[in-house]
Amino acid sequence: MDFKIILFQAVNFLLLMIVLGKILYKPILGLLEDRKRSIVQAGKEAEKIKFELALIKEEQKRIINEAHLESRLIFEKESQKAKEHYQEMTKRTKDEVAEMLLDGERKLTVQKENFLENSRKEMTSLIGLLVEKSLNDCLTDPEKERVVEESLKRIS
Repeated sequence: MDFKIILFQAVNFLLLMIVLGKILYKPILGLLEDRKRSIVQAGKEAEKIKFELALIKEEQKRIINEAHLESRLIFEKESQKAKEHYQEMTKRTKDEVAEMLLDGERKLTVQKENFLENSRKEMTSLIGLLVEKSLNDCLTDPEKERVVEESLKRIS
């Protein structure tokens, strides 16, 4: 009898294992397999994201370096323009100052010539009057005119 119980217990256990295997074990193994696949997939996606992030960082560095280079070139170009503008303005100012000096010298020369001409005329007139008064007492009228004319010719 003990043999029958053991056999019955073995058959029961075997049936329980088959039923549990079909009802619980296979679904649990399926869930575990699904979980394993999702973990592997998440790991692959994490690696892909990591790789893309590295690419983005490299692209970011490249863009920043290009921006630095471009800003340096723009700065140098604008500095050169400013330097050229400064030189042009300095040259223009020097030219204007030189032109003003020349104009001033011309005006001064004209004024000097006018002054000298006026002074000559005034001196001639004064000398004529002086000679006329001095000779008025000594000479006759025709002699006076001749002396005045000769004196004026010598002075001019």
